[in-house]
Amino acid sequence: PEPTGSGCTWIYAGEVHPVASPAAVSQLLSQVFDRLYDQSPRLRNELIVRRNLSSAASAARRNLVEFMLTRGDQPRLGMEGFPPERSMYESVLAMTGIHRRRKDGTWGFAEPSSGEHNLLPCWKHLSDLVFKRQPEPLPVVDLFAELAKPPFGVMDGLHPVVLCAFMMVFPDETTLYRDGTFLPEPGAADFEVLMRRPDLFAFAGSRVKGGRADV
Repeated sequence: PEPTGSGCTWIYAGEVHPVASPAAVSQLLSQVFDRLYDQSPRLRNELIVRRNLSSAASAARRNLVEFMLTRGDQPRLGMEGFPPERSMYESVLAMTGIHRRRKDGTWGFAEPSSGEHNLLPCWKHLSDLVFKRQPEPLPVVDLFAELAKPPFGVMDGLHPVVLCAFMMVFPDETTLYRDGTFLPEPGAADFEVLMRRPDLFAFAGSRVKGGRADV
């Protein structure tokens, strides 16, 4: 077929798409990726929803993870004012329901709610990867790669926060390893290394139910 006004012939899924301008190219690509990543989270935070974080955003993410590990029982993880990590908290943890007030009035972590943020599908996929297999350590880089693949497309900046949240929801059923060594109480220092060198870590899980719960 003859090229359209953009100077190229654009074919997707075996069909020619009329693309008459650079703007129309962007619209077509957007439609394609909406189909490929239809279960992608919709988190509106330009600081953390990125492949590569700025130095300031990296510092804010490190603070957020530290607060998750140490202040989970406090509203807003004990944050005062509006530092950069506060916006990450609001969009990734508060709006999704991962950190919320329980019925008994205490604060803690929970599976994300369903909603426009659409974080639940990738959370369930992570749960399947960790729990629906033999309880052997899985390299963290492999976990992150699975979350990044279609149809989820989780950005690299979110990976450590989602993993930390998952660990906080299942503290007695998940284990973190560094260089093959079991970490009984992973702390902020461990996650700081993980954010820079995820290849050093592995993650495993085993649900405590049925026979295990009886034991």
